[in-house]
Amino acid sequence: MSVVIAPLNGSRTPPISESPVPRRFRRAARSLILLACVASTFFSCSESTPDSPNGSDGTGGSGAVVSCIDDPRVDAGELPISKQGASGKLGFELVQTDPSPPLKGNNLFVVRASNPDGSPVTGTLSLTLKMPDHGHSASTLPKPVLDAETSSYALDPVTLFMAGVWELGLEMKSDAADGASDSVSFYFCVEG
Repeated sequence: MSVVIAPLNGSRTPPISESPVPRRFRRAARSLILLACVASTFFSCSESTPDSPNGSDGTGGSGAVVSCIDDPRVDAGELPISKQGASGKLGFELVQTDPSPPLKGNNLFVVRASNPDGSPVTGTLSLTLKMPDHGHSASTLPKPVLDAETSSYALDPVTLFMAGVWELGLEMKSDAADGASDSVSFYFCVEG
């Protein structure tokens, strides 16, 4: 590669040769840039965000353990916790978590859906599991298993891999003739 530098007065100057950057250095530079991008994406999950009340990301951005138990989104109280579905057609209940409260690692959740009159609803239960402050979902989801005797669904294992606020989203499509469907979200804190 040659670079020609022309003086301002218009006179011609012989070209100055510059040896090209060896290919192995260009590859190494590209690899370092890619590694830096991946690392910054990975470590962004450990930083506090403006939407993380009380450091609910589990670290407060400092590496120290911070509780999210007082986060206003967290569904507080003793189990079972009951909530009306978004469209008001069904009710939902978080019956049990084991351990209680949920911890990092594998957990068992038991949920149930009901009609407005309180009668149980069975059907197709879909779920989501995510950390709203971090913008990522769980890497695996359990398959809901119906217990016909109690009309409840066991979710096992619910794998919670880091501390912070988690959102369990449920959507039920009833097997009944009316085919009612509704959805709800339960929020809980995993301390760490």
